[in-house]
Amino acid sequence: MKLICSKVLKGPEDWICCLKEYGGFLYSGSKDYNICAWNDEDRDPVVKLEGHKAGVRVLHVHNGFLYSAAEDGEVRKWDQNGACVAAMKGHGGRTVWALLSFQGDLFSCGDDHKIIHWKDVDSNNPSVGQSIEGHLGAVYCMKAHDDFIFSGSADCSVRKWTPFGKQEKLATVHTQSVRCMEIFNGLLLTGGNDVNIIQWDLNLVCIRTISGHHLSAITVLREWNGHLYSAGEDYSLRVWDSGMNNIRTAQKHRDVIRGLEPYMGRMGVAPTTAPSVGGASVVAERATLY
Repeated sequence: MKLICSKVLKGPEDWICCLKEYGGFLYSGSKDYNICAWNDEDRDPVVKLEGHKAGVRVLHVHNGFLYSAAEDGEVRKWDQNGACVAAMKGHGGRTVWALLSFQGDLFSCGDDHKIIHWKDVDSNNPSVGQSIEGHLGAVYCMKAHDDFIFSGSADCSVRKWTPFGKQEKLATVHTQSVRCMEIFNGLLLTGGNDVNIIQWDLNLVCIRTISGHHLSAITVLREWNGHLYSAGEDYSLRVWDSGMNNIRTAQKHRDVIRGLEPYMGRMGVAPTTAPSVGGASVVAERATLY
């Protein structure tokens, strides 16, 4: 398996924070407050969604709608025509870092240390159903498996919750902020500012700490096609096999990678600036397909 850059996309005026496939398009959210959509043929965006008042940090698909969350503290719901049908406020204007679908419901987490369980999301007037509290710092990431939610935070902890907000387990192995997580081969993987990837069983017992590969904070973990992809602030994209052996590395990016998303059989990568193509610097173009 080789990591070969097949296309570089351009459009946003500022760096891209996230990517998501929705309705046959690849959507990006960026620091210029906008959401752009590309098809598989054009290098320029075909749709631009406007409405957020600060950088867009996460994109998510839930029950047929695209959801976005941003540094303005809002979660917005968009239909396939690009219309915003709901603006959801519950994080007190603080950055929302992640969105999660679990047992038919929508959850968000953010800088206010909270996980919010939203109600009535299938209507055009969603509201806060429950505020799940316990973390002592910003909550950066969430993942669901079976009947539980896992979360990672700036307080260095990984926590396991019931969907009703009861904390089942707390683990503190990371020594700095936990920035990302993924379920891979039946295990929980977490990455963070301490530059480690940690393998956990689903009862939050630490199995293994993987270090010495990334050189700076790990910001993204993503399972795809039987492999784990990791990326972060050392500008590299790494691919791991089922035994967590680093089998491929792409190091041509020239800034932090913040988003990974499979699209049309390729992995979409969202760094601040694109890799060099054919030896030439490509500064204005923002998203890459491998």
